[in-house]
Amino acid sequence: MVYNIVYIVVWCSMAFLYYIVLRSLRIERLFPQGKIREIRLCYFLLIFVLSYLTTEGIFKLVDVIIPSKN
Repeated sequence: MVYNIVYIVVWCSMAFLYYIVLRSLRIERLFPQGKIREIRLCYFLLIFVLSYLTTEGIFKLVDVIIPSKN
């Protein structure tokens, strides 16, 4: 139970960090103004995938460093 809560907290924090980084890049200036909805959808999907993969990597690394007793 604690593992799941920590996992969700780490995932949300990684998503927030990726959100800050992607917003600071200001990629939307490269596209016409009519494409804002598509850009936001791409931001959401990219943040979701990157934060998921980073969280999985962090937890696998921690599992290698500190093996669980299952």
